Amino acid sequence: MIRDGWLVIGLTTLLFGLVGLVYCILVTPIYQASATMYISSTVDDSTPAAAYQGSLASEQRVASYTKLADSDVVLREAIGSGNLPVNVAEARTSVSASTTPNTVLLNVRARSSDSELAARMANGVAAALTRYVAQLETPAGSQEPLVKLSMVSPAAQPDTPVSPNTLRTVFLAAVVGLILGLGLVFVRNRFSDRVKGEADLETVTDLPVVATVPTDTNIEGDELVDFAAGASLAAESYRKLRTSLSFADIDNPPRTILVTSAVGGEGKTTTAMNLAASLAESGNSVLLVDADLRRPQVAKRMKLPVGIGLTNWLRGDAPFGDLVQTGPIENLSIMTSGPQPPNPAELLDSERMVAGLKELSAKYDYVVFDSPPILPVVDAVILSKTVDAVLVVTRVGYSKMKYVSAAIVSLQRAQARMAGVVLTDTRYARSATYAYYGPSSASSDTVVAPVKDSAAVGVGEQTMAPRADTEVEESRGLDRNLR
Repeated sequence: MIRDGWLVIGLTTLLFGLVGLVYCILVTPIYQASATMYISSTVDDSTPAAAYQGSLASEQRVASYTKLADSDVVLREAIGSGNLPVNVAEARTSVSASTTPNTVLLNVRARSSDSELAARMANGVAAALTRYVAQLETPAGSQEPLVKLSMVSPAAQPDTPVSPNTLRTVFLAAVVGLILGLGLVFVRNRFSDRVKGEADLETVTDLPVVATVPTDTNIEGDELVDFAAGASLAAESYRKLRTSLSFADIDNPPRTILVTSAVGGEGKTTTAMNLAASLAESGNSVLLVDADLRRPQVAKRMKLPVGIGLTNWLRGDAPFGDLVQTGPIENLSIMTSGPQPPNPAELLDSERMVAGLKELSAKYDYVVFDSPPILPVVDAVILSKTVDAVLVVTRVGYSKMKYVSAAIVSLQRAQARMAGVVLTDTRYARSATYAYYGPSSASSDTVVAPVKDSAAVGVGEQTMAPRADTEVEESRGLDRNLR
């Protein structure tokens, strides 16, 4: 959950940290000045007992003097004698007094946005308090007070403010942002309609999950899994898919396979290309057909010519043999989509397409079709009625369960032969489960497949990102229609 929501968590943390920083920049700084006084007794302390009694009397009076520091009498005296530009109410909110435990020291503090005024207030209140205490502690008929206050350390004009504390404020704001980000991610994950794993798919369909394909960070750009390099997580996932299809019907295993998805960006082209490659790896003759006549991807990713392909064959422009191109892997042939026609659905629903499937089945062990997504257009549903098996590709964190459900229902209504669901972009922990296949299988054994001449291999959906902004818009449109 946190891994999927790291961007939200990071952004909220950064945003709140910036807000805290801006607050510290814009808020008026507050300065604090402090004056320290010493409380002493004037009683005869020539004997130890007298000295002790005098010290005890001083300590007992300290707490009382802290209350006098912000009294009206002391504040008026400080304002008048020091000519301070504040009234009694303002001075009371700015002045405070405290004691140092187990001592006879009294600290008078004053806060203000003006550093000079803060020092003047602290010294003024300290001087006024000294005079007032002397008046209170002088017995009738005596000239000397029993207890007196002495200035030990007068207040100096402070250079740096005590508020705001920029480091603390930014840190606390960032912590609040972090907590809020975690909460948002938790709520989103709890109430999200997006597929998070196999358990979610079980709530919308009875079809089996025939393979789970992990995110492969070793594949960058448009590349095929290199099945010859070893047992990477992705390679083993596609081999598992190949095996699952072979056991789908022992007596009559599917030989024409349609790979589709509910909407674009779920990984269907990636799955179709790597399924075809895994079938070819096992020694079968395989033809990969790009039947997405609206937004073809195979030619672009394989870096093959786009001017010839399936549409030429369906229109009778050229014989089959002239339109098939050699793939980057042994035993793999490719037929691209060809020129984009004005009527894709009609071409795919033609008698020539049905007859062509029989011809392809006779020439190849397996024929894998990459089709358009199901919900935006009807092309995939048309093709599903003529193939041996249909695979529906879903993507963790991207596919919405209502879309997946609607797509499967559409295929079932067309009486398509459903082979199961492929779950892409899953997260596998680096565990001993795959360590059996080799020490480097979990980190570095998935590389670029061998390329013949300029026919570079490409699988842009291996990173499982949506192919174009228009596909995202289609998804949003479907969201509105299905509500």
